[in-house]
Formats: sequence, C-alpha cells, structure tokens
Amino acid sequence: MTSNGDNHAENALFSGSGEVRALCRSLDWGATPLGPIHGWPQSLRAAVRLCLDCPTAMAIWAGPQFTLIHNDNYRFALAGQYPRALGRPVREVGSGLWDAIGPELLRCLDGGVPTRYPEARRPLERHVHQRDGCFACSLTPIREEDGRIVGVLDVLEQTTSGEREARYAFLLALADTLRLLTDPERVQIEATRMLGEHLGASRVDYAEVDADANTLYVRACYCAAGTASTLGEHCLDSFGTSVAEAMRSGRTMVLDNTTRVLELTDQGRRSHRAMGIQSHVTVPLMSAGRLTAVLAAHQAIPRDWTPSEVALIEQTAVRAWDAVERARTDAALRHSQAQLQERDQRKQQFLSALSHQLREPLAPVRNSLHILDRAAPGGDQARRAKQVIERQVDQLSHLADDLSDLTHTTDTELQLRRTGPVGAGSEATPGRAQRRRVLVIEDNIDAAISLREVLELLGHVVAVAFDGPDGIAKARELHPDVVLCDIVLPGMDGHAVARAFRSDAELRDVHLVALTGYALPEDLERAVEAGFEHHVAKPPSLAKLVSILGGLLR
Repeated sequence: MTSNGDNHAENALFSGSGEVRALCRSLDWGATPLGPIHGWPQSLRAAVRLCLDCPTAMAIWAGPQFTLIHNDNYRFALAGQYPRALGRPVREVGSGLWDAIGPELLRCLDGGVPTRYPEARRPLERHVHQRDGCFACSLTPIREEDGRIVGVLDVLEQTTSGEREARYAFLLALADTLRLLTDPERVQIEATRMLGEHLGASRVDYAEVDADANTLYVRACYCAAGTASTLGEHCLDSFGTSVAEAMRSGRTMVLDNTTRVLELTDQGRRSHRAMGIQSHVTVPLMSAGRLTAVLAAHQAIPRDWTPSEVALIEQTAVRAWDAVERARTDAALRHSQAQLQERDQRKQQFLSALSHQLREPLAPVRNSLHILDRAAPGGDQARRAKQVIERQVDQLSHLADDLSDLTHTTDTELQLRRTGPVGAGSEATPGRAQRRRVLVIEDNIDAAISLREVLELLGHVVAVAFDGPDGIAKARELHPDVVLCDIVLPGMDGHAVARAFRSDAELRDVHLVALTGYALPEDLERAVEAGFEHHVAKPPSLAKLVSILGGLLR
C-alpha cells in the first residue's frame, strides 16, 4: 500500500507525459525489491529522471536484485515482456535474460567497470533488427557520493549492420582462438595480435598491474611495421594524472589526439610522444575493486575512435582477461594434480619399501627357529641361529624407531634401514626332498647362511654368493638345478642377474626363483619379464619353498 509520502515522491519523480511514466505512477513500488520511493538513494532518483527524459532507449537495473526501470524508447527491447517487466528483478523479466546479461551486470556492480557489449547477447532484442537496425549496449554503474554502486544504467546505441556483423565475426574468431590456448602468455599474445590486425592499430598492449596499481608490466605487445615494442615495466603515473585516475577508477580512457588533450600534463605528453602514441583507447580491468590489468590500443597518428571500435576493444579486453585467468586456473589445477600424483607415487614407493623392510627380518628369524628345532643344543648351529635372531630383533627395533620418527615429519620418503636377510619358514617340517644343487644369491650374510643351513638340513647341496657377478661365476662352477636370488642386490640387481642367466647358453635352463620383500603386482610382473619362474615374498614358509623346488625339479 502506497503512503501519502510515497505518493508525493512518485508525483515528483515520475511527473510528465508518456506511457511509461504513467505506469510508474500507478505501480506500488513499496511492493518491489526497491521498496518505497522516498527511501531510494539520491543518485538513483537522479538517474531515473535522466532515463525518463532521454530520447535514447535507456533502462536502469537498480539495487542488488537489478530491478528494472526504463523509459518509453526502451519498450521495444522488452518485446512481449512489456509492460509486466517494469519494477521486476532481472531474473523475472524474461527467460534466459539473466544468463545473457547477469554476469555483465554483476561485473559492473562489483567492479564498477563501465562496459559496452554487442546486442547479440540480448535474446529479448531480436526484433530490434527487424525494426530500427542494429543496437549495442553500454552498462554504466550508478554511484552514490560515497562511491557505493546502487544500480546500473543500460543504454542501447544504434550501429550499422556492417559494423555489427564485423564486430560479431571478430569476437567469434577471438573466442575460438583463445579457447584452444592453455598458456596465459599465448592468450595475451594472440589477443593483442588479432585486435591490432583487425583495427589496423599501430600497437596493442596487454599489461598486468602490481598491487600498488602504479607499475604496469607489459606482457604482450602487438606492433605494426615500424612501431617500437613497449614490452617491459612502465609507471602508470608517467602517462599523466587523468589517465592514471581513469585507470584506477575503472573508466575506459579514449583519446583521439594526445597533443590537444588539456588534461594531460607535460610529463604525460612526453611519455605519449616517447612511445609514439598520438591517440589511444585504454581499458582497465578490475578485480575486487582493484586495477589488475590493462588492454590498450595505440595509434601513431590522431584517430577518431568510433563507439563501435571502443566497444570492440572493451569486449576484447574482457574476453582476453577471462581467458588468461582460465588458463592460469587450469595450469594451477594441472600443477596440483601433478603434485598429488607425485605424492601418491612417493607414498606407494614408501609403502613398498616398508613392506620389504618388514619382511626382511622375519625371514632369518623363522629360518633360525627352524634350525634351533633340529640343531644340537649348545652346538655351533644353535649358537649361530641364536645370534641371527638377536641381530634381527635389533633391526626390528631400529625399524620401529624409524616408523615412530615418521609421525614427526611431513615427507613420506623416510629412508628405512635395510634390515635383514631372506630365508625359509619354520612351519611343520616337510618331508626330505630329492637331493639337488641349489645356489643362493643374497647380499645379507645372515640371510644367505641361515637359508643354506636350512636347505642343507633338507639334504640339498647349497652354495652361497653375496652379489650378482659372484653368483653367475659360481653358477658356472656348480651347475645348479635351482637359483634362489634376492632382487635387491648391490650393483647388479636380481633382475639383471636373471637376464644374464637367460642370455647365457650355459645357464639359460637353470630354474630361477626370486625372493624379495617387494611383493606388489608390478614387482611380480618385473620379475617374470626378467626371466624368473617364481616370485616368492619374504618370508616364505619352508613348505611353500620346498613345494616350489619340488615342482620345478620334476
């Protein structure tokens, strides 16, 4: 319900002739998102008076919900949504309108950046081309004295069909080009090149701005023949106070002839002259109210920049900036994914190493337990078995200390100590196998000796080598039936040993069994590829090892 005070405000604000003014007087503004008229900001009321008096098609998107107020000449832009659109938020005006202009309104509201856009983005303006030619749209923030933005002024400008089509074709080609680029620097280079060639400009710069909004870093510079590059660092204030203030406030600067601009200081004129600039259009790009980048088109001679050209430069600036930010975001995402992948790989390597190191000390312990069950009490075999168990218990204690240290570090690449030898288990004693020649290749003395003694208790003839080359040499002497080979050997590892056996005519038929603490599926695949017939994780049970030996020797 409208109060007497609001009636007075309506009569004062919407007085005069015209269909839209009459509709404004009849509308209950208190029921709209803007609320009663007497509470509207003074700058909004002034903009409404300007809008209603203007002969150009003009509208205001007011308040945080962008409530529509428009003049008579703007009615054609609303098509079937007139007159119901008056006083409604943009999301309620027409299907698809928010998707078409919402981001532009938000950019204008949040960043305070006035912009021009081709009419192709406005689905409600399709009939414009059938009536009065073609139109472009400019959006300008409406500010209170304290700088607060209370709305956006929307002005439709008539252009020729040829200008519109050329501009639309250029922007389409620009979008297609930038979409394929993943490097931010290439985005800037291509955007400046395409715009410079399209406009016939002497130079087009894309510069980024430091945090104090005073230092420009020109990252990309298109130059026509005979024009010097401006790549590098420049001081914004050196171009004159008027240019610097326009940039920092987010206003596009259009100078047709720098020698005749009274606002330029002597220093500003010298800077323009030194860079060969007699006219230019400079578009600031704002983020969170701060100047972050600049796109500028320069001409070495005076030039009367048309509204269509200015709009095209502004559109190019916005699209290039968006593409640069998208490329940087994508690059950061790829870097993050690569880091996660690297961390995951390091984790897998650590877990694999941990599995290996946990298995290693168990094997000689189980080996020695088997020997103690069968050796004479107090004899040399029993004494050696007891010493092996003591050493491996010490190794397990050190490993436990290392794992405790892991809880105090951020890097999973803990270097675990190499802990113990390989050996067979101490389950129920299997039956004595047929006597065979066995070669054990293991660099850990405890592992090699304890496994030899276990196998000798089973009746086999066993030789021991502590590295790959020694193992190959002893194999030629012993002519073993089976080689039990550790994978982790110094210098020549177990895979290299297996390949050497398989490539040697004298040794290629020897049965090869890999014994290792690395027992992941990929470890098995590598062992098979190298030439091993079996891959046994440490510590294997004695029954399993005897079963494998028996199966290979049948």
